[in-house]
Amino acid sequence: MKLKIRLGKQSDKKDYILTQKEAFPFFDSIRDKKVFDIKLQRNEIFIAESEGIYTGHLIFSDYRILPPFTGSVFIESIAVKKTFQGKGIGTALIEHLMTYCKKKKIPIIHLGTSDKEDNKAIAFYKRQGFRKVGFLEDINPESEYDCNQLFYAIEVNRWKMPIKKEK
Repeated sequence: MKLKIRLGKQSDKKDYILTQKEAFPFFDSIRDKKVFDIKLQRNEIFIAESEGIYTGHLIFSDYRILPPFTGSVFIESIAVKKTFQGKGIGTALIEHLMTYCKKKKIPIIHLGTSDKEDNKAIAFYKRQGFRKVGFLEDINPESEYDCNQLFYAIEVNRWKMPIKKEK
């Protein structure tokens, strides 16, 4: 599979929303549409595609100057279509973000994820070299989050491409 990672464009919006909904069915689609527009304007969305087919995305915020994660990038979402999971797309998106951070001299990447037992993302992040740096309980009882949040981080210069397990 030949994979290409690129900046998002307006024509990606429909696939972005569908992929977000598939990965995070409890998220608000109206909010996701607004997030897409903001991230598109700020060039903070990377799209993965294979032979012209949308396979996934990574959205982030660049906090080089602004708090709360000053001097870092915060991954807000990584989503890969179910039919393309397990093919290295998430890793390719992380690798692309690492390259972005190295070029911009951003030393750290942060992310947040749920503490639910069935959260497969935690194992993925650990394979990427992220380590737990924080925990937040009862983030907002009125939000779509019905769980606590774990925070992970990695120093960009310490990231190494994970070794793919033999099946």
